[in-house]
Amino acid sequence: MLSSINSLNKFSKIEANELEKYLARMIFDKGSTNDLTNAASVSRDRIIEMIKKVNKGFTNRKKAIETVIAGLVSGISVVLFGPPGTAKSALIRKITSFSGLNSYKGKYFEYLLTNHTMPEEIFGSVNLEELSKGRIKRETANKLPNAEIAFLDELFRGGSHILNTLLTIINEKRYDSGDGMKQVPLLGLIGASNSVPTDPDLEAFYDRFPVRVWLSSIFDTTENNKTKLDSNLKKLIEQSIQNERERIFSSWNSEESLIKEEDEVITCTNDFRVVRAYLISNIENSTTERENQYSSLFKSV
Repeated sequence: MLSSINSLNKFSKIEANELEKYLARMIFDKGSTNDLTNAASVSRDRIIEMIKKVNKGFTNRKKAIETVIAGLVSGISVVLFGPPGTAKSALIRKITSFSGLNSYKGKYFEYLLTNHTMPEEIFGSVNLEELSKGRIKRETANKLPNAEIAFLDELFRGGSHILNTLLTIINEKRYDSGDGMKQVPLLGLIGASNSVPTDPDLEAFYDRFPVRVWLSSIFDTTENNKTKLDSNLKKLIEQSIQNERERIFSSWNSEESLIKEEDEVITCTNDFRVVRAYLISNIENSTTERENQYSSLFKSV
């Protein structure tokens, strides 16, 4: 299955569950160590290239971008805190765009939560035909349970009927759409919020996002001296002009724009899975070595 890894187009089309099952076997198969190492090297290089590309489009967001990528590789949920206008949503969209998810409908899910958000908006509407037969089953196509990367803005504003279900997806990567618990292809969930929640009822949910990044405005003079602020403003203007140039180009050259969009796909979510498997494999090998050392020690006592 990893034989196609050098072809990004072919490798990206492998289904997540198939690849994860294959990688799970490789982790525990010592004879596959070299194959996994070589594949992880290819995936790592593509991810690094993607990080460099994303960084070029933002001012003073290197730490946030690298943290989000680390969360996607490790499977740990990340939350971005910061006032409006600090590019929280923009950098997530750019990461998913360079990962090719914009080319595959339904693999990226984004939503702005409010106090009135209903489960149907996040997890899918109830199938009326099944409901008429007395069964409750949700249509999850293009909703969070089918997404590989999910971004929830104003994360902590969702009601308990939303957040409680999200806990199972975050903790176990499983969801019951009406026909039993099943694995979801979710690679990682990223949240964003303007402030830290103060409601005691949200403590358990807040704890599920152990990686937290605080973003401040690049115009904040309390954190930037005059020279750095001027540099940030200059870079921001240059980026804005470039973004507007690309928008105009894509608006009036639709055919060439489609080609350009495909050229921007640098990596894919399967690359994250391969690197994750490689890291798990190294941890597993290290643990086995330590156990063998302790075993030998006990035998000698």
